[in-house]
Amino acid sequence: MRVAEATGRTVEEAIDRALEQLGASREESTVEILQVPRPALLGFGGRDARVRVTVLRPADVAAPALPSVAAEVVREIVARMGLDVSTTAGGDADRVEVVLTGRDVSAVIGRHGQTLDAIEFLVALVLGNRLGRRVAVALDAGGYRGKREHALHELARKAANRVVRERRPVFLDPMTPRERRVVHLALRDDPRVTTSSVGEGDDRRVVVHPAEGRPGVRPEGAPEGVDDEEE
Repeated sequence: MRVAEATGRTVEEAIDRALEQLGASREESTVEILQVPRPALLGFGGRDARVRVTVLRPADVAAPALPSVAAEVVREIVARMGLDVSTTAGGDADRVEVVLTGRDVSAVIGRHGQTLDAIEFLVALVLGNRLGRRVAVALDAGGYRGKREHALHELARKAANRVVRERRPVFLDPMTPRERRVVHLALRDDPRVTTSSVGEGDDRRVVVHPAEGRPGVRPEGAPEGVDDEEE
């Protein structure tokens, strides 16, 4: 087997550099994350991502037991972050779910779930590279996903009531794509309001409109009643 290590500002960049060294594709390789990138604080303490890419023989590319592999990847990531958590994993050949518990679970979640989302992305990336196909990954920590979804439903309900009361659009705080989708779905069956998203990048947010004040726009592939251009 051929192996190469590389660094980059992001995990994706490091992987691309290693693959270039090997002259290989992701479908025939596995990726091990040796170091998670960290931004510099006031110009100090930053570090690049570092990965090890291995080109496999065709016989080595058989699909592994996804839950156990996903749990292993998560444990490696959080260990390199210096966090003390336990993992429980389940799922099937197309979707894996990993739940984290333990002393440092709040650090795994991060601000507004951003750290949890980042780890989830990395796990999906590693599994996808090992199998040569996309794998859906759902990562939760300390029941955060359910609690956050409940809070977003309450926020959506209050925003809708305010829109009806004041007869004008209400702009919510910026959210991640996952959170914006929860709000859209929470209000899709409310005949009093419609929803859309405005802004770019980290500033993108949901707007709740009076039903007669803006025609609903349903994004391509979204369930009926979900009004957002890109979610």
